[in-house]
This record gives sequence, structure tokens and C-alpha cells, in this order.
Amino acid sequence: MLDNRPEIEKILKLVAEIDGVQSTIVFDHQGKVLAHVHPELIDDSLTEEAISSFFITISPLQSKDEFISMETRCSNGRMFVKKLPNAFLPVSVTNTTDMSQLQTVINLAVKRISKILERSDIENKPDELQFNIN
Repeated sequence: MLDNRPEIEKILKLVAEIDGVQSTIVFDHQGKVLAHVHPELIDDSLTEEAISSFFITISPLQSKDEFISMETRCSNGRMFVKKLPNAFLPVSVTNTTDMSQLQTVINLAVKRISKILERSDIENKPDELQFNIN
């Protein structure tokens, strides 16, 4: 995959601007973090550990084509997970978050990030699978 991290993180920062958003991450089907925006007190190793645990939970769902999104709730917030092409977008929020605003912004982010990931997949196909019409 080409390094689209800055482009994806720019979109994640727009999601993170919503009051109550704690963390946004994009990770692939192997659990590798592609991009993230979270408070400085959460370091990369903690992010990798959380994604690893989360990945174990959702990995059985990957084979189901109908998996689009998931929501989990706890006493101090929620976690939304949206499926992207060959990746996932979890967003962690507090209970004070405006859910209608969040859903609108997440849906826009999914569309924009999906385009980036799809473009990257096309650009990274082996040469024998690409062809030009001259």
C-alpha cells in the first residue's frame, strides 16, 4: 500500500474535531494500523495492543459480506466500527457526543477514506494485472 497515512489522518482529524470523540483509527484486515488520531497520552504501542485485542473480536465477522458496521457501549462511552475496503474504521466517543453529527461525519469519512484505499489498491496491483489502452 502506498503511504496514504497523511491523507487519511487529515480526514480522521475532521472526525476528531467533534466534541466527545476520543480516538479514530484505520486498520487493515491483518490488524496493522494504517492511520490514527488520538490524544498524546495514548502511545502507538497501546494503540497496537488495543487493535490486536479488537481484531481478535471482529476477525470472525470479516468473512461475512453483510458486515457493515458495529457499535459497542460501555459506562463512559461508545465505540463505532465501520467497514472500509480491506480495512476498518473504529471511532471511540464519550456519552456526551452529538450522535447525529457524528454519524454524518463518519459516513462522509468512510466515503473519502474508501476512495483513498481503493485508489491505493489499484495503484499497487502487479504490472501484469494493469493494462493501458493506447
